[in-house]
Amino acid sequence: MMNRSFRVALHAIIVAATVASAPAQEAASPTERSPGMVLGYNKNASGSIQGVCHPAAKDTLACDFTEVLLLGPFTRDADEQERQMVAAIKADPEKAKQEMTTTAAQMRDGRDRAKDAIGPKGKQNFDSVLTAAESGDPERLAHALTERGRHRCHLFVFTYAPTFRRIGVRKWLSERTTGGPCRSVQVWELSSDDDRALAWNIKSTTVDPGNTSGPCAPLAKTANEVTEWNIKNPNEYEPPCDFITYFQ
Repeated sequence: MMNRSFRVALHAIIVAATVASAPAQEAASPTERSPGMVLGYNKNASGSIQGVCHPAAKDTLACDFTEVLLLGPFTRDADEQERQMVAAIKADPEKAKQEMTTTAAQMRDGRDRAKDAIGPKGKQNFDSVLTAAESGDPERLAHALTERGRHRCHLFVFTYAPTFRRIGVRKWLSERTTGGPCRSVQVWELSSDDDRALAWNIKSTTVDPGNTSGPCAPLAKTANEVTEWNIKNPNEYEPPCDFITYFQ
């Protein structure tokens, strides 16, 4: 994955190429420039795309893309988990209270060992669960155990190797390309209104979300979704969460 210094350098190159006129270069290179480096962000900067392309044959490009996507908390999943816990508690309240006593004791024993392994928000969550376990109220514990999921974002990384074919002047369209851990299928489009620009407009369409079970379930809603990636979009994102978990 390209590091921050590469992105800063790339931005500088793009700005310079956009504002500078280069008639001598045009005369020396009358053929159309094909896409080389690819970089862009989605509308709210919760995702980025970057990669490189190179000619593979006449009017054909081979590219390698890496997409990073940060999804917000799965609050519905957390609510459903809490409902299931409460139902299990009501089915056998005595067992639930015994388990709470055991849980509280185990958490007290492990608190000192865990204090150096978690941050301040994690410690706050730990203390909240321990307090709920000590309260003797199973429903309160069910809520405390699932509350972290309401403040957890999910980071996905997808890699694609699309092949593009020229479909017009400064317009390229990819074949259907499968990639990422969820095996989603994308079609990509590269276009440019400026024959001297290094910044190409990027558009992706999810024609098939792929696997939509388990951690991939949130991607089910992306079917037929079109995303436009642009370096003019914000490149800084304020996540709506306190914790980030990686796709597993």
